[in-house]
Amino acid sequence: MPPVRSTKKNSHLESNAQQLSIESFFTKGVAKDASTSIANPPVISVGASPAAAEALADSNTPIPVENVVAPAEVKAPADSNPPDNSAGATSAAVGALADSNTPPPVKKVANAFTALRPDSKGQVEVYFKSDAEWEKSWQTKLGHQTKKLSFGSSFVLTDRHFEQLISIGTGICRNLTHFEFQYTDVSYGAHNANDLTPGTTVRLARMCPSLRFVRLQGCRNFQTDAMLIAFLSNCPKITYLELSGPSANKITQASFDALLAHPNWAPKLKTLSIPPPGPDVKREKAWLKALCAVSKERQMLTILVTRISEEKKWGDWELTTSATEYRKGKKLRLW
Repeated sequence: MPPVRSTKKNSHLESNAQQLSIESFFTKGVAKDASTSIANPPVISVGASPAAAEALADSNTPIPVENVVAPAEVKAPADSNPPDNSAGATSAAVGALADSNTPPPVKKVANAFTALRPDSKGQVEVYFKSDAEWEKSWQTKLGHQTKKLSFGSSFVLTDRHFEQLISIGTGICRNLTHFEFQYTDVSYGAHNANDLTPGTTVRLARMCPSLRFVRLQGCRNFQTDAMLIAFLSNCPKITYLELSGPSANKITQASFDALLAHPNWAPKLKTLSIPPPGPDVKREKAWLKALCAVSKERQMLTILVTRISEEKKWGDWELTTSATEYRKGKKLRLW
C-alpha cells in the first residue's frame, strides 16, 4: 500500500496573513483609537479595579492623574436636614472658612477698657478712703453714671489717678458733678497728700464742665491764677470751689480782675475758699481791695481766705485752720 502523503502546512502563508492582519489593525482601527486615547487619555481614580489598571499599563499610554482625591478627604453628601447648631458654627462652615483662607470676623470695641468691662455704668457716688481701695476697685466702681467722686484721709492723690480716671472715657468727665479731696491727717504715720500738679488741675477743670462742687485741700503745689480761672471759666454750674493747702498762694489780683471783667463766669458760685496771698504776691492791700470788689459785685458770693498750718500737739502733728469771711464787699468775721 502506497504511503499516504500528508498535506504540508503553509506556515509561511499563515505568518504572512497574521502580519497583514496586524498591520491593517494598527493602520485602520488601532491607530484611530490610539490617537483618540492620546488626545483624551483615560483617568484613573482611586478605587479602580486591578484589571483595568493592568490593561491601561500594558497599552504604553501615559496615564495622567486628574482630580485624585484621597480617601480620607472624600466629602460626604450634604444632609437634606442638617442639625441645628445655633451655639456655634458647624463643622462644614469651619471647613469652608479654612479652605477660603479668610480670617474670621473680629468684633470691634471702643477701647480695651470697654472690652474688659461690658457694663461701664459704674456707681453714682464713689468714695475711696485709701490708695489700696482705688487700685482694687476703680475699674468696677467708676463709670459713665458716676457723678460724685471723693477721696479720704488715707489717700495720696497724684496725676496718675487722673490719667486713669479719664481713661474710662469722656462720659465720666462730662457727667462728674462732685470732686472732693480731704486733707485731714498730718500725723507721723499719715498717708494723705494732694500731689496734683497745676497743669493736671487745669485739665480737670476743662474736661469736667458739669462740676458743681470742687474741694481740693492740701495742695502741695502752688495755687495759681490758671487753676482758679480754669474752674470759673469752664464750669458754669459750679457753686462751691476750694483751693487750699500748706503751699504758698500764687493767686494774684489778676484772677479778681478777670472775674470782674467776665460776670458770666460761674454765675451760680456761692462759696470761694482760697489761701491768703503768699510772700510773692506784692501789695497785699491791693489784693484784698480787688477781692472785696468781686464780693461786692457778686452779692450772693462768700469768699473765705483760709489759713492752714501744722502744729505739734500731744507728741504728734495736727492741722489748724482759720478763715476770714468776706461778703458784699466787707470783711465779716474771723473764725
